[in-house]
Amino acid sequence: MADVFISYSRRDKAFVQVLYDALRASQYDTWIDWQDIAPTTEWWQEIEAGIEAAHTFIFVISPDSVGSTYCRQEVDHAVQHGKRLIPILRRRDFEQSQLPPKLSQHQWLMFQPEDDFDSAFGTLVETINTDLEHKKTHTRLQVRAIEWQQQNQDASLLLRGRELEAAEQWLIRASTGKDPAPTDLQKDYLATSVAARRSANTRQRATIGVLAVLLLGAIAAGGLAWVQYGRTQAALDREGEARELAEQRLNEAEAARQAAEAAQANEAEQRQIAEDNEKAAEQSAQDAQDALTQAETARAAEAEQRQVAVGALQRAETGESEANRQAAVAQQQRDLAQRNERTAQEATERANAETRRAERQALNAETQADALTVENLIAANLMTPAWRRALQLGRTIQAIEGTPATDALTKAQSVTAALPSPLEPSTRLQAVSALRKIYYYDGYLQRNQLTGHTDLVRSVIFSPDGQTLASASEDGTVKLWDRSGRELQTLTGHTDTVSSVSFSSDGQTVASASRDGTVKLWDRSGRELQTLTGHTDWVLSVSFSPDGQTLASASAD
Repeated sequence: MADVFISYSRRDKAFVQVLYDALRASQYDTWIDWQDIAPTTEWWQEIEAGIEAAHTFIFVISPDSVGSTYCRQEVDHAVQHGKRLIPILRRRDFEQSQLPPKLSQHQWLMFQPEDDFDSAFGTLVETINTDLEHKKTHTRLQVRAIEWQQQNQDASLLLRGRELEAAEQWLIRASTGKDPAPTDLQKDYLATSVAARRSANTRQRATIGVLAVLLLGAIAAGGLAWVQYGRTQAALDREGEARELAEQRLNEAEAARQAAEAAQANEAEQRQIAEDNEKAAEQSAQDAQDALTQAETARAAEAEQRQVAVGALQRAETGESEANRQAAVAQQQRDLAQRNERTAQEATERANAETRRAERQALNAETQADALTVENLIAANLMTPAWRRALQLGRTIQAIEGTPATDALTKAQSVTAALPSPLEPSTRLQAVSALRKIYYYDGYLQRNQLTGHTDLVRSVIFSPDGQTLASASEDGTVKLWDRSGRELQTLTGHTDTVSSVSFSSDGQTVASASRDGTVKLWDRSGRELQTLTGHTDWVLSVSFSPDGQTLASASAD
């Protein structure tokens, strides 16, 4: 008999192979159908036998397995034979109503791609081992009962003696709400075995009765016969007491069954609570949408502030044109009136001052709008756009204040100590406040800065194990780094910009795409494995398939 049966869709075969290997490594005898063939009668009989022989039934939930007729039949067969069901979620995007009801009643174990496999597998092992002896006895009795049923209820296959007594004790314990619960076939099998024992005892009592008559007839032969009769009668009395005890145990089993039904009712109540929790989660999602709407309103206010700044700039430009006109008139009348020339010069200076003032107003308005946008995005928990806008704000301050680009965020305090600039003190403080909020938000902090490329970096990607980072640059190279920022390898060989880089699923092969029209494959040590040619223009992107067996590239040709 196997320990575990795995039901799954062929689309999830790669994941199931990993799960199967982990179970085998943990010493679990695992039954799984690897055959990718059309179903036949013999094939389905093997599936049924595999389910019946396993004490645990694992169902890999995904849109494909939920929609599979054969997977549903496997679940139905497992339920029919009272198997312990353990549903594990691999992929979502399916209607809850499509899931077999029995699977909805069990807590799912999370094995999605983003979940930690080792942690989830530890929970799976703990679940399998829970009440393991009960499940093994359940499976053993179910297999015996199926054989008895298939052999036309052959009396020679019934349980007897200590084996029957152990089965009765198991039935009593199992009827107190244990999972899996005894099946109807098991109950019939045990009841028939008990009835056969009673029938045998009845025949035994009849035989003892005949012997008793013979003994009574021989009482005259001596007192020993009477003593033997007394012992026989005592044996009958003990047998009657044992029968009464068995009936009492059956009554206790019935009471336990009723308790299990009550537990099922309680389970329905718990499902209702879970549905209420799901509704609460939907309300939380609505609250998040409201926050996003507020962020959109803030962006509209930002656009309005920019419009005000543009108007001020246009007014300044109009004033400058008037000053130029007055300067031209003054030039024509210079010989006639020096006073008019001085007047024109003063008007020009006022116009220039107005222009500078308008430009400062526009700059301060735009900086305030950027700072407000950062704070609104943080409030809406939209951290990715918040970081982008914060970097833009940092570069603006760098251009105005002369602060080095690397210190624009991490040394925001230096902005307050900068030399006089077009920024108003209140604007500067508002910008610094926004930068500090994004800098200290929930521990977001620059951990490292990797330098070494001599031109723009076009693509970066982590290896599947998260320990290595690959970067592609316009300097024509690919660099490999460890998590501490230490440069491991520089891959050279392309003759133009490297546009994209990708890791294989096992992390041992790196693919790079270049504007030189080629794709190159490298190992982790930096050795070039192969150069793929065929494109007639820039290769813009490259990516491995999930199983690491196929490589896709996109080109400008």
